[in-house]
Amino acid sequence: MQMKKLAVSLVATIGFALCVFFLMQFFSERADSTKAPAPRDWPATWPPPRSTQTGEGPLMQGAHESGPEAKTGADSRRRSQRWRQHKRMAGAEANPDLELEPALELAPAPEIVASELTQMTEPVAEEQNQTLVVATEVVDSVPDTNPPPLSVISPADRSYVLTGQIFVRVQSEAGVKVSINGKMVFEDSPGLFLDKVSLRQGMNRLPILAKDGAGNMARTALRVTYINASKYRRFKDRLTVLLRQLDEVRGASDDMYLRLKKLIHKISNTEDAKRIIQLSIEKDHLQHARKELEQEVEKFIDDINRILTE
Repeated sequence: MQMKKLAVSLVATIGFALCVFFLMQFFSERADSTKAPAPRDWPATWPPPRSTQTGEGPLMQGAHESGPEAKTGADSRRRSQRWRQHKRMAGAEANPDLELEPALELAPAPEIVASELTQMTEPVAEEQNQTLVVATEVVDSVPDTNPPPLSVISPADRSYVLTGQIFVRVQSEAGVKVSINGKMVFEDSPGLFLDKVSLRQGMNRLPILAKDGAGNMARTALRVTYINASKYRRFKDRLTVLLRQLDEVRGASDDMYLRLKKLIHKISNTEDAKRIIQLSIEKDHLQHARKELEQEVEKFIDDINRILTE
């Protein structure tokens, strides 16, 4: 009876021991499946260096071999696969969203010293200066063919005077040489020239010439009639009245001409269509009035010439 009990207890102990052993084995295998295998027998550097003969690593070399050497290549491939799996799992634990890629070593950018930078920019500045010098030379080499401006301020063309000497005032640009009736005239002020001219009896045509430093010339002429009052004593009063009226009409015509110039300039700078129409109507009236004044001037000149020819 005791032997029977002993056998039963021995069987129960062995069964319990076997259950414990199998449970430990099960949990141990499960823990190993969730843990990365420890690397062993890895090469010192990865990926392994390529062969100088075939250009392939040891793993690829083993793939082309047979026998024991082929087995060695297969073992190497398995080790490399376990090594890559280990690296992926280690990187995933640190950063789940990070995909491991082989690190690229970038060569440091070369440092540029300030002196080298100055040397690099100096040739460019020299080229720009040379370009500017060439452009200046080209501009300077273009000949000036424009004549200087020239206009007679007083007296008016086709004037009548009762004295044998008059002052002629001419406007041009500063620095030019001006001659009136063949005589050189000095500048009274910048751009203004004044000279006293003697007249002979009757109509005098006075040539006026302006010449700049480039040799360009501008020409005009002034017509002035000298009336000797002693020869026209019986028409003296009539001539005096006509000459005064002629000067008044010419003065009004000149003022109207200046008003027209200002009005035309104002029209060109106005954008309002309604305002442009108003200014244009005013310009037409001024032009018509000036035309009538010019007709009056011609009438007075005809009357004066009729008296002089009698």
